[in-house]
Amino acid sequence: MNKKSTAMLLAGIITALCLTASCSIRENPSTETSSAYTIQTLDGQLGAPKEEIVQAYGLTDAEAAEVSESGNQEEWLITEPVYLFDTAVAPCFIFYNDIMAGYQFRTDNPPAEDMLEAFVFAAFEELKRIHGEPTTYPGMPNTLAQLKADLEQGTIQATNSYREEWDIPLDNPAIQTLASDSNRAYERAGMELNINIVENGPATITIRYFLIGFRQ
Repeated sequence: MNKKSTAMLLAGIITALCLTASCSIRENPSTETSSAYTIQTLDGQLGAPKEEIVQAYGLTDAEAAEVSESGNQEEWLITEPVYLFDTAVAPCFIFYNDIMAGYQFRTDNPPAEDMLEAFVFAAFEELKRIHGEPTTYPGMPNTLAQLKADLEQGTIQATNSYREEWDIPLDNPAIQTLASDSNRAYERAGMELNINIVENGPATITIRYFLIGFRQ
């Protein structure tokens, strides 16, 4: 299948998903879940070319997303909220070296703790269903177990960050594309779930690839 056909197929899939959910986040924000922005849908597009994602989600309209750039990375923040796990969030596509390297959800500022807990752990369960149990290094601080304990004890701080991760083979095609512009020798690749809480600001729930290595 050529690139044009792949892009058209992806666009058709996204369109069908939106119709199935009876919603369009740009035209009619709704409390119903948008199937185009579920964990399963977005996770399945990791590694896809940026141009295919932009076309499939109708992001060629300048008002559809706010774009920020830093080096080879771009973040495309959707300007209208969608509903996921009964929560209004702003989705954000993360591109690196012109492929989809991750995605993010941003909450209202600041989020209610019960909403944050419900959203994060629902997302975590969905990621475990897709990728299996996380391979987070034993003893690593600030895992989601710590987040749950902090929420139960009321000790969560406004600048906390929590993380879980899954190993990914270094020969994964998306990982090789991400590493193609670097002079580092990579010894490990993975995917992380990161929850970042900012004082008086939105919480961000990020799922993205990462690489660990050293300069040659």
